[in-house]
Amino acid sequence: MRTSLLSNGGDMGFGFKRRSSTLPAEVTSFVGRQEELACVEALLRRARLVSLVGPGGVGKTRLALRAAAAVKDSYPDGLCLAELTELREPDLLPAGLAALMGLPDQSGREPLDQLVEHLRGLRKLLILDTCEHLVDACAVLADLVLCEAPEVTLLITSRQPLDVSGEHTFVVPPLAVEECDGRGSRTDGSAVALFAQRAAAVVPGFRVTAANRDEVVALCRRLDGIPLAIELATVRLRALSLTQLAARLEDRFRVLTGDRRTALPRHQTLRTTIGWSHELCSAEERLLWARLSVFAGAFDIGAAETVGAGGVLRPETVVEHLVALVDKSVVLRVDDEDLPRYRLLDTIREYGAEWLASTGEKGECAERHMVWFRAAAEHFRDHCTSPAQHRLSRDITRDLANYRLALEYAHGPGERPRDGLALTMALAPYWTFRSSFSESVHWLRRGLELVTEPCPERAEALCGLAHHTAVQGRTDAAMPYAEEAREIAEALGDPRLRGMATHFVGYVHLMSGDAETAGPLIAQARPLLEEAGDRYHLALNFMHEAVRSALLGKSEQSLRNERAFELALGSGPSGASAPHGASGPSVGSVPPVGAGPHGGADGPAGQSDAGEDGEAGDQERENFFRGFIRYFHGLALWNEGRRAESAVPLREAARLKAAMEEPDGTAVCLETLAWHAAESGRPVRAAWLLGAADAYWRQDLALMWGIDSLIACHQEALERVTAALGEARAQNLMRRGRALTAVEAAELAASDREHPGAPAPGDGTRRESPADQGGLGVLTGREREVAGLVAQGLTNRQIAERLVISKRTADAHVEHILSKLGCSGRAEITQILERSTATAG
Repeated sequence: MRTSLLSNGGDMGFGFKRRSSTLPAEVTSFVGRQEELACVEALLRRARLVSLVGPGGVGKTRLALRAAAAVKDSYPDGLCLAELTELREPDLLPAGLAALMGLPDQSGREPLDQLVEHLRGLRKLLILDTCEHLVDACAVLADLVLCEAPEVTLLITSRQPLDVSGEHTFVVPPLAVEECDGRGSRTDGSAVALFAQRAAAVVPGFRVTAANRDEVVALCRRLDGIPLAIELATVRLRALSLTQLAARLEDRFRVLTGDRRTALPRHQTLRTTIGWSHELCSAEERLLWARLSVFAGAFDIGAAETVGAGGVLRPETVVEHLVALVDKSVVLRVDDEDLPRYRLLDTIREYGAEWLASTGEKGECAERHMVWFRAAAEHFRDHCTSPAQHRLSRDITRDLANYRLALEYAHGPGERPRDGLALTMALAPYWTFRSSFSESVHWLRRGLELVTEPCPERAEALCGLAHHTAVQGRTDAAMPYAEEAREIAEALGDPRLRGMATHFVGYVHLMSGDAETAGPLIAQARPLLEEAGDRYHLALNFMHEAVRSALLGKSEQSLRNERAFELALGSGPSGASAPHGASGPSVGSVPPVGAGPHGGADGPAGQSDAGEDGEAGDQERENFFRGFIRYFHGLALWNEGRRAESAVPLREAARLKAAMEEPDGTAVCLETLAWHAAESGRPVRAAWLLGAADAYWRQDLALMWGIDSLIACHQEALERVTAALGEARAQNLMRRGRALTAVEAAELAASDREHPGAPAPGDGTRRESPADQGGLGVLTGREREVAGLVAQGLTNRQIAERLVISKRTADAHVEHILSKLGCSGRAEITQILERSTATAG
């Protein structure tokens, strides 16, 4: 992963929404703000901490993104946008940012130290959007980054400043209703222009004319020029005329302000506008609005029905009222690849939360919310070894903010810590698959501080803590957790817990380098886990035995383990799992659904987990455990000296790991395939594979888990490549490998490509010769055209004008050309073009 080119797919950032260096596309036009934009751009060019402050709805985020886009060329290491709305735990801010930037969570280091070390030396713009609920945590982070990473600039949006030394604050004003044209004449301001644009979207053909201008201007004044207030008001034009809209809004303000216009501060103006929308709703719609405020981020219909139903709101009417709220623009529909989802804007959610508190239902709704998501998490845990593993993991990612909210409730004043531990452990497979060990450790420690009695929840949580602490390299800290879990399991006489604890004691020994002690313990645990029907921990047992066999170089033992895994767990959905011993609320009130709360209302949990969309065949291959077990079999063959045979399972594992979006698994597969290529006399292939793996090692993922024997293989491969190709060419090819995405690198590696741009062996086309490698053959037709213009000395802007494309597109073409050719600058493109021309001649 690259910190400047973050993918938009998964959530690996503790509630952050991931954004690429291109920034999110604007879905509505940007109106006015030219002076403000110029001021913010100027601040960013001379200051390293710029905070845009103002009330909710005033347009801070839009202004920040526009300014960032204008100055992005000043930051060669890219932009990083962290949208903090859904993050509620201040302690998770550093780990969340580290995950957002693609820093693997395995080193055992403090996330804040890891983040700062990564930023040190980079010239990067870090945008933290919506900081007011995390102001102290953001202030600490900003202060440290300013001191330790002198080339990093921070752009903040918040309702209040951070109050950090070096902070430059810009108060974002409302849009002007009228402006002076310099000759003393008044003209329509940006607020009127915004109203006109948004009104035209609601009422086609709407324009501001001489006949309606006074009403529009008066209305915009009543709304204080606040963009969100204007947008909410224009929605009413669906049902009201402009005259009716202005009159009703005027009456509303007169009642609230007692005719004292100055008594209405801007944030109250926005609140009043939302309150007016509230009063236009029916009683049932208002109640549903209030109950939906318990969600963090988006939710689906099933969750809305469960949390929203009760009393006068019957379950069968919730969807009807939800649709009405969508029509009134209170609830937004969020397009989703599977099923429609919904969300409330922050200010609208806050209004609903205040209304909910006044009804006395807040605790009851939060309880229903927690029960729903605990049931969904337990469904995921019970089916996480099925062919639907990848899809179910995506469902968790999509609702991660709500899972965190449920965890906060369980650990809050209501004193539901045992439920909190049960929910945390139900999410343990997800955190394992995503390498999100810091977040798992955070919640486990928090729960264990509250649950001190020797109960099943504590024993299971101690196992989880031992696992994820050991993965982070802190085996000394992990062993006491595993040993205490075993003591509790023995005292309770629980075979499943005894199997879990015995396994993790063995696993910690394995990670400590004592494979001989680990073996019998891992073996003793397996029948206990099989008998209990605990498929997740049984799968971990097979996987960790594969680690042991690989490190000992016992390929036959590894193969037997792999076959046993396929017989025990590789045949499809897990079906009903044995009880996991966790006490807690009954989930019988939660509507049973096919894949947790996202699969629709048909069929019981666990049924048809292969997915209705026919993805079972592909998903059966995309399995976290199968991918690692295949990899470790390949590594066992390698360590046993059967090098040629090792390539097949390693290539299979590379494709599986990339499909599952696992940075650590992808990295080790690419790395080991590089050793294979280097030893087989294929230095070109080895070089770009080393580069592709190095993209992960550079993000602070420990090189081959820090195991000395495997690090030695890395050094040997690097020396072979450098000796065969020379330092300059080897580095160029490694740069090209680093530029590949995980999927691109894995597909090229799995198909045995010699070069990132070369055809696969046996496809009927000529394999590139060494003279071709690094030439223009790796470029598309358009990229070759752009390369020719670069060689002529044209700038990116001139190229854009010549080809009639945007400058951003030209920038992207040149960046891709530099990456594909392994060039550090434009001059090298010219040299390669000249060599290719001479060769062709």
